[in-house]
Amino acid sequence: MRTNILTYYLGCCLISIFGLASSNDELLVLPVMIDIKGGCFEMGDTFGEGKPNETPAHEVCVDDFYMSEVEVTQLLWHQIMGNNPSRFKDCTSCPVDTISWNEVQVFINKLNHISKNQYRLPTEAEWEYAARSSGKRQRWAGVNEESRLSDFAWYGVNSNGRPQPVKTKTQNGLGLYDMTGNVWEWVRGWYDGDYYQESPKANPLGPEAGDNKVLRGGSYFFNAMGIRTTVRAISPPDHKFFDIGFRLAVSDKAK
Repeated sequence: MRTNILTYYLGCCLISIFGLASSNDELLVLPVMIDIKGGCFEMGDTFGEGKPNETPAHEVCVDDFYMSEVEVTQLLWHQIMGNNPSRFKDCTSCPVDTISWNEVQVFINKLNHISKNQYRLPTEAEWEYAARSSGKRQRWAGVNEESRLSDFAWYGVNSNGRPQPVKTKTQNGLGLYDMTGNVWEWVRGWYDGDYYQESPKANPLGPEAGDNKVLRGGSYFFNAMGIRTTVRAISPPDHKFFDIGFRLAVSDKAK
């Protein structure tokens, strides 16, 4: 990385000093963004244990970008949207859940209007590259040994059947938390089970259209195999479930 963890309060310099007032007049603290140096990696299942839609493994290159250190929390969602749709509403530091891909776009538009920034969802390639600590061959975000997985992820064996506060497990090699487990994360692209067979090498955006959007990372509800860094789940953009959330990205050129 060009720098380590960057406290990236986008917008005018006054934001980082005084914060922003949200719609309910609470201090709005914008997400800490991690500065990620782009590169090339073998995207997809390289362990020979995944589903067909994780193959073939193929070389992909991504440009520099920023990704939020944690999943968007219930607190930040409430400050921007004025509501909390989450199933478990007693944890403002937990990731927001039960939100559709379409609702995420409304949230991002409002956040960008307030902050004068250009947040977006990560592409699927950016997400996997970041989860695997700059594209390393990692079965889970930050770790390969299942015996150590509980140190890095909230999932079926340790979550007590619910999402947990962000930033309470070990971060991966880039300083990102909960890329594995806690809640599934919406990403930008449409889904095509055969897309990996024809994916462009440079900054793939996914199919131009489709019926479903892609989810990555697994959730507190799944076992170890269901939260691997290459797992691809899908859902229509207007559907929402109790273990789906998201995190933010920013293009380097938008900095």
